[in-house]
Amino acid sequence: MLFLSYFIPLIYGYIFEPIILHKYIIFVLIPIILIISILVFEIKNKILRHFLIIFLIFLNLGNHLTESTLKQFFYKRVNFNADFNAAFEIIQNSGTKKMVLYGENNNQDQDFYGLALLNYVQFILKS
Repeated sequence: MLFLSYFIPLIYGYIFEPIILHKYIIFVLIPIILIISILVFEIKNKILRHFLIIFLIFLNLGNHLTESTLKQFFYKRVNFNADFNAAFEIIQNSGTKKMVLYGENNNQDQDFYGLALLNYVQFILKS
């Protein structure tokens, strides 16, 4: 199941075009993790079962120690989205104190995107 559900689309993506999206990974990864965790306890050999459990625990701990979940406490966090704080510092240090927020609005009735952006900017400026 692991091979058919994850590796075949991954190999297809390398050969032709990427087909694995974030939604696909989240949808398929949960059943795979559940199946692995349930079937590990079905192994009759105690040594192999304990080895696989310890191996999975170390993989999980290694992932947490190398990803940003733990590094954010020791190093500066990396921004993957728009860095509004840096933009506001540049505006504050410049001679101009005005800013223009632009976003495309396909729905002419209500501008939810503009309202959300305005509320977010006001929250950052207050803090």
